[in-house]
Amino acid sequence: MLPRYDRQTPPRSTWESICSALGFSKEIRRGRAAQPPAQIPSLIAWTESTIRDALAGDPTRGAVIALNCPACHGDKGISPQDWIPTLAGLDKLVIYKQLADFRSGKRVGGVMGAIAEVLSLRDAADVAAQAP
Repeated sequence: MLPRYDRQTPPRSTWESICSALGFSKEIRRGRAAQPPAQIPSLIAWTESTIRDALAGDPTRGAVIALNCPACHGDKGISPQDWIPTLAGLDKLVIYKQLADFRSGKRVGGVMGAIAEVLSLRDAADVAAQAP
């Protein structure tokens, strides 16, 4: 899931989205040295403990938390809008990370930021566990 749209910047190209997701400057080109990121791209550190916590979600509890997700992300996670990400087929760890990034403010996203702000990391793991 690439951070292609947010409320503070215009839509990014695919290249800019990939570079941003990896924490590189969009100015990186073939043969140039990678630039250090201007800020920390995520607060998630993929340790054995983090992965275990992210995969330990309760899908039943997650289904209750995610009752309103289809309103934006569509039935079965297939978004009806180009600017809203399709969740179907995403790895559970990706969903967990994106929710955590929205929650911490490392990813800006209006409505999603407000929704994720009230979720705990356990809630994020539960939602990811029931994801399509």
